[in-house]
This record gives sequence, C-alpha cells and structure tokens, in this order.
Amino acid sequence: MLQNIDKKVLFSGLVIATAFIILASAFKDNRPTCNNFIFNTYAYITFMTVWIVACNLYLIDYVKSNPESNKNNKPGSTLLLVLSPINMIILFVLSLVLLYKLISTQSEQTFRKHSILLLFLSVFSIFTVPLTERIQQKNPQSLAQLTTTFFSIVISASIFAFSFPNMIKTWWIFALLIALIGIIIARITISILGYSKNSQESQSLSTFAAIVFSFFIAYDTKIAAAAAKTCREGHADYIKYATNIFLDFLNLFSNLEDLS
Repeated sequence: MLQNIDKKVLFSGLVIATAFIILASAFKDNRPTCNNFIFNTYAYITFMTVWIVACNLYLIDYVKSNPESNKNNKPGSTLLLVLSPINMIILFVLSLVLLYKLISTQSEQTFRKHSILLLFLSVFSIFTVPLTERIQQKNPQSLAQLTTTFFSIVISASIFAFSFPNMIKTWWIFALLIALIGIIIARITISILGYSKNSQESQSLSTFAAIVFSFFIAYDTKIAAAAAKTCREGHADYIKYATNIFLDFLNLFSNLEDLS
C-alpha cells in the first residue's frame, strides 16, 4: 500500500505526525519539559530528517517538472545545477549563520528558535539533494546494506555512550575537530586534483570520515545524556543537542553512501 503513496505526501505526513509527537511529549504548559529528555531529543532528530527529505523530494520534483530549469533534459539534473556558484556560496554562508543563530538562541525563546530551525533545515536541504537522488537510484539490496551498516554504527556508538560515558573524555572534541578540519582540507585537495569518487584516495578518506563521525555520535550522545541529568524544567534545549547528533548522522550516512 505504501508503494502507491506519493513520497512527498508520505514524508509531509511524517513531518506533521512527528511535530505532534514533539508537541505532546516535549512541552508542558507551552514550555519545554525535562521529561523524556532522550526520547524528545531523538524525536527532534526524526523531525529534522523527515523535513530534509520532504524538502529534497519537492526540490527534485520541481527541477524535473520545470522545463526552464531542466531545458537540457540531462538525466540526474539537480537544483544544484540550476543555481549559480555565487548563489551556492551565499546559501552556504546563510546556512552557517542560521546554524550559529540556532545553537545560540535560548530555549526559552520557543517560537524564535523553532522558526530558525525550520529556516535552517529548508536552506540546508538544498545541499543534500544530490545525496537523496543517489539514494533513489540505488537498488533495494544496496540500499538495505547501506541502511543496515548505518544503523549498526549508530546503535553501537549510542550504546557505548550510554554504557561507558566515563570512557568518553572531554579532550575527544579537540581531537575530533582537528580530524574534521583535516577531512575538509583533504576533500578540497582531492577535488582540486580531480580524483573520482571511486578512487582509492576518495574511498580511504570516506572510510576515515565515517570513523570520525562515529566517534562524534558517541561524544554528542554522551553530552545529550549528561544534559538530561542536569536539565532545568522549562529550559530543556532539545534542538541544540538534536542538531549536533543530526549533523553527525547525516555526515556518517553520506560517507557510508560514498563507500557503497
């Protein structure tokens, strides 16, 4: 039955359903409650995921159905090919500004924080369109293997964070940030040198990046678990912790997809 439902309609419905779950579980008297902290954090992660996917599907459908934006009729055309490089730079800078505003806005400013979240996700979704298109083109077996690997790593990292929090040290974040900077520099270098996605250099970097983001997941999960213990009623900042873990998930999945 689900196969007969338009994917845009399905994910739009999931957005609404997840929003209602968050409203019912994460708020009390119109203020964020500390009850079910971890559940609510992952509810926000789910909301971010389905919102991004819904935006991707609408963007892809727009490009494919708009003759002006796809006048060359080339397969695999995306919105990224329609936008000029200068527009992409502007959108990238805007997404970084919105991310900063999102993290720095206090949880008590509920309407403002959620408005920034929706704006950030909508702008950021443009950069995830190619990933969504590649996933749509995968055969069911490859996609099943990819998702199985992804969830196995996520579950393992999360269990490790909850079971052995004392093993995850504060200095991890400095080492992980250095590794992240190294990955970014290496990505730029590989792109300039013209290595393909399937080259040994690209595959090795994707493997290293997947390992790094697995550690990021464990670290950020520990931080969220610690926040659950120190949460003050009415001040729970689910968006802050959910955003960190969501970006970890997205980067892990993207690098695993590069390896598949």
